[in-house]
Order: sequence, then C-alpha cells, then structure tokens
Amino acid sequence: MVGDAANGNQAVEMARKLRPDVVVMDISMPKLNGLDATHHIRQGLPATKVLICSVHSDEAYVERAKEVGAAGYISKLYSLDMLVLAIREVQRRNSFLSPAIAKSLNKRMAFHLTASDSKQ
Repeated sequence: MVGDAANGNQAVEMARKLRPDVVVMDISMPKLNGLDATHHIRQGLPATKVLICSVHSDEAYVERAKEVGAAGYISKLYSLDMLVLAIREVQRRNSFLSPAIAKSLNKRMAFHLTASDSKQ
C-alpha cells in the first residue's frame, strides 16, 4: 500500500502526487464520493486504473463506475485473495467484476436479449 485517504478529495490529491498504477476506491467517502473522485483521477491520470471496492452492488453503481472510468468493481464482502486478484487484473489493464456482480449483469443482459428476440 502506498497511501490511505480519509476522503475523496484527499484520494484525488494523493493519486496526483503518488501516481500509483492502481487506486482502490470506496464509493462512500466524505467530502467527495468515490465515483466523483474516480472521475477526477481518470481525467488527470489516464494511466492510473481505479478499482471500486464497495458494499454497494446495485447495477446502477456498477454502471456509474464504468461511466467514470473505473476498470473494475468488487464487493467488500469478498476475501482478501479476491481483492488481490482484482488488483492484479486491473494492473494488467484488464477489467474486473466480482463474480456476483458479473453474474447479475449477465442475467440482466440475457433477459434483455431474450425480451428483444421475442419482439421480432
């Protein structure tokens, strides 16, 4: 670990100063939420990847994380081993979604595809 920020503004400031390969970001942060902080980090440091690690697993949060440039999203409910795997994947420039989130998104996509097919 290179640094630990107490709020979103500090996370952005530390990322600009330290220029890490990967930032692990919580969504629920004081002063500037993690999604807005991610947006600022990605704008100023396009080479820095952001992995969202949150208790929020709603699809809306995952979609918003993607919109602001997060490379991955993992639930805080997973083990440290899964977090390490997620960090490594993001560092390798791959995307990462924790299994439960990926499964939920796949089900939603399958439903939309099935619904679209039945309309034709």
